[in-house]
Amino acid sequence: MGSSAAGTLTLDVDLDTTANPPVEISNRNPKADVGGKIKWKPKQGALSFTFSTFDPKSTPFDNVDIADNKIECDFDPEPGTPGDTAFPYTITVSYNNETYSSDKAEVSGPTEGRAVIRN
Repeated sequence: MGSSAAGTLTLDVDLDTTANPPVEISNRNPKADVGGKIKWKPKQGALSFTFSTFDPKSTPFDNVDIADNKIECDFDPEPGTPGDTAFPYTITVSYNNETYSSDKAEVSGPTEGRAVIRN
């Protein structure tokens, strides 16, 4: 599960190349502190993948920093954004020269089949 301490929401990322979606996030629907930080990191014992991309589908993700072993960003929804709004995103990772996504194969809308962060 993800944890939230000192304004940082930390989410574990795992890879199962046979699953749908292959990139699994420990909590696909967490709440984050407005003005806080979000960090994605490999789950302990996960396959040795590297983070490739972070594709936010909306704007509250600022100052995105992608490294081989982590993704970090600030979480800053616009003032007046209703509480419990879903902000979808996609993470891709590389493993054995292949790219894998956190989106399910049957993405059918802005949030359906995607991981989200809620305010």
